[in-house]
Formats: sequence, structure tokens, C-alpha cells
Amino acid sequence: TKMIKNVHQMSIVDIDLFNVINELIENNNSEEFKNLLKHPIYTPNENKNWSIRYAATLNKYEIVKLLLNDSRVNPSVDQDIAIIKAIQNNNIETVKLLIKYKKIDLSSHIIHLFNQNNIEMALLLFVDMKIKKDLKKHDINLFNKLNKLDIKNEVLSF
Repeated sequence: TKMIKNVHQMSIVDIDLFNVINELIENNNSEEFKNLLKHPIYTPNENKNWSIRYAATLNKYEIVKLLLNDSRVNPSVDQDIAIIKAIQNNNIETVKLLIKYKKIDLSSHIIHLFNQNNIEMALLLFVDMKIKKDLKKHDINLFNKLNKLDIKNEVLSF
């Protein structure tokens, strides 16, 4: 039985599976989650990739890592909500992991972060070469500002 998008249409089996998935994520139980990924009843991209969105929101790094290694999972679904939630919750390690996923376009998110004065997270995203290229195309002024801050931070870290 697959999970159904409308909770009111879910059977008891579906609800139990949904609760098990959430519990494994909440407890960061990567060993059991690994087993769940192999089970035919579980489809990790169900409900707009709920599992990765939830794991990224809660900063469950090991679970996010497992999900990213599953070809059925797409963290860029629903306008990159997985990384947006990780950014909003300042989940730095999870953000670093999600940055590596090539389908996510973060240039608009880096602009938003900079405008909200979340310079630390903007600089974290800025280290990725793809993001730098995208940002250079979308906003050359912000690209130049972040580049200067990035160079300044590198010098200060010596």
C-alpha cells in the first residue's frame, strides 16, 4: 500500500507506515531507515518527497544522506522546500549536504538570505561553484559583495 496524499483517504496501514517513517526520522534511526528504504511498501518520493523534506527540516543528517542516495528521491521538489527548511532552521550540515544535489537552484535563495542579513548562510551557499555561476548571471552586484566577504573571511581564517 502506498501512502496517499490526502490523509482522510489513508488506510490504517498507510497511517501506521506514515507514523513509522516519521518516528524513524525524528529519532534519526538510520539503520532502521536503511531497511525501510529497501522495503517495497515504502516509496520515499511519496507526498512530494515528504521524507527528505521532514528530515531536512529536523536536521537529521544521516537520514538526509540515505535519502539522497536513493534515485527515487528529489529534494528539489516543491520549489526546493527541503533546503529552504534546512536554511530556515540553520541546519548547516544538512544544507552543505543538500547543496551537492545538482537539481537545486539556489541563486534566488542566496539573494533572499542576503536581504534578510543571514550573511553566514549566504556565504555557506556561496562556496558552491554552481551557485556562484548562477548568482553571477542573476545578480552581479550581490555576487561581487559576497565574493569580497568570502575573500575577507578566508584571509581572517589564516
